[in-house]
This record gives sequence, structure tokens and C-alpha cells, in this order.
Amino acid sequence: MSITVRRPLPGPDGSAAPGPRRPEVPTRARRRRGRPPQLPVDTTGPTSSGLDAGVRVAWLLATTRNLHPDEDHDDRSAFKQAVVAQGVPADLSRLSRWESGQLHAPERLLAAYEAVLGTRPLGLRGPDRLLHRYDLAQRPPADRRSGRPEPRPEALVPLLEQITDAPRVTGVDWLAVARELSRFDFVFLRPEEWTGLTSRLVAETVGSHGLDQALRFEALASLLEVPSTRRQVLHALGLRLTDASTSTAGPLLALLAQVPDPAAARLALRFLDDPRPAVHRAAVDVVADLVATEQVDAVGLGVAEQHAVRGLLSEEDRGTAELANLLAALPSSRFSRVLEPVRGQHVRTWALTARETGLLLPEEVVRVLVRRVAGEVQVATPSRYVTEPDQMLATLVTEVLVHVSGQRRRLAAWTLAASPYAPACIEVLAALADTSAEPVRERAREAARLLAGPEAACGRGLVDGTRCDRQSDLVTTPLV
Repeated sequence: MSITVRRPLPGPDGSAAPGPRRPEVPTRARRRRGRPPQLPVDTTGPTSSGLDAGVRVAWLLATTRNLHPDEDHDDRSAFKQAVVAQGVPADLSRLSRWESGQLHAPERLLAAYEAVLGTRPLGLRGPDRLLHRYDLAQRPPADRRSGRPEPRPEALVPLLEQITDAPRVTGVDWLAVARELSRFDFVFLRPEEWTGLTSRLVAETVGSHGLDQALRFEALASLLEVPSTRRQVLHALGLRLTDASTSTAGPLLALLAQVPDPAAARLALRFLDDPRPAVHRAAVDVVADLVATEQVDAVGLGVAEQHAVRGLLSEEDRGTAELANLLAALPSSRFSRVLEPVRGQHVRTWALTARETGLLLPEEVVRVLVRRVAGEVQVATPSRYVTEPDQMLATLVTEVLVHVSGQRRRLAAWTLAASPYAPACIEVLAALADTSAEPVRERAREAARLLAGPEAACGRGLVDGTRCDRQSDLVTTPLV
């Protein structure tokens, strides 16, 4: 098994490589006094059925400011004044509590961070809405804490015209439209217009990656919450999922878990028998999440148990991440019955490990893997501080690589894509996918694909052409 680490390369004349060198630290960082910023950490753990959305949003706020290339944002007093100028009542104490997760950030604050730090519109508000869908405490996102917002026809009409006429539509555009549509009880469009809009959004969600995919997924999830648009979105999802050419179904089937209707869970169970491997495995993964969050009735649990038995006896399904997720989600009594006919000790050990840890690889391997990958990413990300290990970064790297749930891996990838660590994550994971042995290679390829598309998963290209400054220093050594 191999993993990417840093080693000095030979000089251009073929001479021996110099001794180990310390990473370059900007001059301003050398003059730093005191402790570096203390970043929040989500401690819910991989076996939890949810996460702490407030802490993860706080981490995005803190890292987006602390790792911003403009050093003026390091001055908390000046940054506070910039936030106040955006119409947000703020002081240094509240700023500290927002960035530590002690206070949940209001929508106006997220918008102010986007404006002051120059991130893409909805680059923080979108992840806030998305992460709160999986919050263990079931707290509402920032834009829903004061109730449902009032309809704004003057804002919706231009956005719909833009979506309809523009040849290229971004995830930001789609989420902006969905946010405005969700303000209305009813929106009347011609049937062909609804079909065109929803089918295009579904197709683009499957074909995108990183933060763009996250924003499109959130747009679809938002539209599923509104009775007037739910039927059109479900129709577009059905057309796509039943298309014989569909090869990627994970994000689309995961949307069924967001539909407040038991019929959605029954539909996911029906896809367990789909003959297409990609759709079948995606259905197993989604049903596992539905079981873990108690959205499946007793009949559905029986169906899930039968498919778990079938998967353990199948050469094609045994050992897959989707089956591991289902085994981890089953109630204890049903899991015992599923494991009873299994005689192979290695299969039993694999199933028990996935259930006990919520991870796809042994914990001792995961610790070494994550420590090295997260360390590479953190060193390759420009910072003016003499950094300490970012524990939340390590948590997200763990989840994107080895969490049993496909949706948790996507959420981790989307969170990383919204953070300043994104370029370095893409580079390190692409190199890991290109140089490691199985099973690390498979995990790294999927993580790189989630962040930057199939080219990065093969080590051939990165999103927006962004590359890490020190890619020439990346080589491989055995993971002992």
C-alpha cells in the first residue's frame, strides 16, 4: 500500500537531493506571536447518523478568513468594521463565537463574509443550507430561523429568464432561483417550461462536481420541499433514474431522503432490484441512510435485511462501500441474523469493523493515511501562521476517503470544496489516486472525482487549472 508524502527531488543536473527542507513560510508568519487561531472541530464521530452543522459552518467562516490571501483580513478589528459596514451588528466577542461555533451564524453574517472576503455568491450560504439538512440537532439553516421569507416576484422573474436564456448556468444561479421559488406557495409555468428547467437541473447535478454540484444538489432539495415544485422535480428524477443510459445515480437517489413522504423511501427500496449495477448500489447506499435515520418502516427493514444477506453472498457486492453502509445501519438483531450464515472469517471481520467504526478501512491504516494526507494539504495551503494540525480538516479528509456512507463522503467533499483547502486537496488526492495501491487508490479516486471530476481521479487534470505550488515535490513511499 502506498501513499503520497513529501521528499526532496534530485536537482536538474542529476546531483543528489539536498537534505530535508522546511516548508517555506511567508515572512509575515515568521513574525507571528502567540497561538495560531483555534479552529472548531465536529466531534460527532463517523458512527453518528448526522453531524454538527453549526460547527462545520463556523469552520468554513474561520478558515475562509484566516487563510485568505489578503493579510488585511487578519486584523479582527478591521474585519469586524467591514462586517458592520455590510449591515451586520457585530463586535469582536460575537465574531469569535461565530467562528468557533458557539453562536450559530445568521444569514446576514454569511452574506457579509461572502462580500468582504470576495467568495462566490452563496459560497457560504449554500453549504450552510446543505449541512443543516444533516444536522443531528435538526436546527434550521440561517435563512430559515426567522420563519419562511416573503415572496419576491421582482427577484424571481429575472432569475427565471436568466436560467431559461443563458447557455451556461452555474450552481450559484440554480440555487438563487430555488431560493426564490421556495418563497412561493404556487408558481405557474407551462408544463414544457417546468420539464425543461427541472430536467436540465437534474442532468447538470449529475455532470458537475465540487461546490457546483453541492449548490445544484441543494437547489433540487429546496425545490423538493415546496409542494408546487415537488411533483416536477420528482418527475425529472424519475426520467433520469429510469433512463437505461444512466451510470451515476448516487446524488439523485440521495435526494429521496429529503422528501417528507414515506412513498420516497418505498421508491428507494424498489431501486434495490434494479439490474443496472450503478443504480442498484446507489440504492443500497441510500436505503442504508434511510434505515440509519429511521425513515423506513418494518416492511422496508425486512427488505433491507434480505438485500444485506444477498450482498454478503454475492461476489460482486461483497466488500463494497454501499453494502458496508447497509450493514452498519441495520438494527442489532437484524445485523446478527444477516451475519449468521456467513462462514468466511475475513468477511465477518470486514462487516463487524465497518459497523463498529463507520469506516471502510482499518482504524490504524486510516490514522496514518489521514495524518499524512491532511498534513500535505495543510502545508500546501498558503498561510501566514505557523500552523498547528487542523483537526476539522483531518475529520473531513477521513470522511471523504473512508466513511461508509456515500452521502457523508459527498458532504465532506463539498465542504472541502467550499474551503480554502480545496486546491491543495484536489492536488494531493489526485496524486494519491495516481500512485497508491489498492484499496487506498480506489478511495482516493472517488474523493478526487467528488472534488474535481473524473480527470482528477485519474491524475490528469484539475478544476479551473488550479495546481498546488509544490506538486514537483510529491513522490510516493510505502505506507508501513
